[in-house]
Amino acid sequence: PSSSGKTTITRCLENLEKSISISEFSAKSFVSGSARVSEEELDLLPKLKNSLLITPELQPLLNSSNAKLLETFSVLVAVLDCNGYTRATGSLGTIGYSGKHFFNWVSCCANFPKKFYDFWSMNYHHYLFAISKYYQ
Repeated sequence: PSSSGKTTITRCLENLEKSISISEFSAKSFVSGSARVSEEELDLLPKLKNSLLITPELQPLLNSSNAKLLETFSVLVAVLDCNGYTRATGSLGTIGYSGKHFFNWVSCCANFPKKFYDFWSMNYHHYLFAISKYYQ
């Protein structure tokens, strides 16, 4: 629920070595495909290797359109398998990263909409820990 200390917990985790806190990301954040700067400077995936990704508030993504949620979770399913991620672009060809890219992800939100469970079921071997009540 709102004001239940979710952000406080994630703020404590931000002090851990190799933690990366990101308020918002898109499907293309992992492998951007920008020709302006080297990929590793922009892409999120190589930065996540052996790290902890912290998303203090996932609600904006979960409340986004079904199309955006499907695009983002389609990439997340592949990225969370920790075997790298590559994609084809029209201008740059095949881009991305192969090999093991292990990382952990901690995220919080007040409510999981029903559509989230539909998307999350695309990859059944990842764990979701939901706390349904707040105790004082």
